[in-house]
Amino acid sequence: MHLNKLITFDMSFSYNMIKERNLKAALFSRNLDGYFSKVISVHPLAGLFNDSTEKYGSPDIHYVSDDHIFIEGKIGWLSWLKWIKLAKMDFSD
Repeated sequence: MHLNKLITFDMSFSYNMIKERNLKAALFSRNLDGYFSKVISVHPLAGLFNDSTEKYGSPDIHYVSDDHIFIEGKIGWLSWLKWIKLAKMDFSD
């Protein structure tokens, strides 16, 4: 039974950037030729690179292969909550 697993936090490229630039070899190499039975790649702030409608909400989960998952975080759960930060700045003066 193979129990070696890896979780990596990498903010260099979003999943769309990896597909557009044909960098999937960088993802597939993370399992070290089968040493890791499961690899989870996390880009916590991928929402910064997305269109304004995709910046908020639940994380995007991409199943790259049977042994690799790519998770992209957003900058917030709900877009209307961004006003809290602005209101806090107004009242703090």
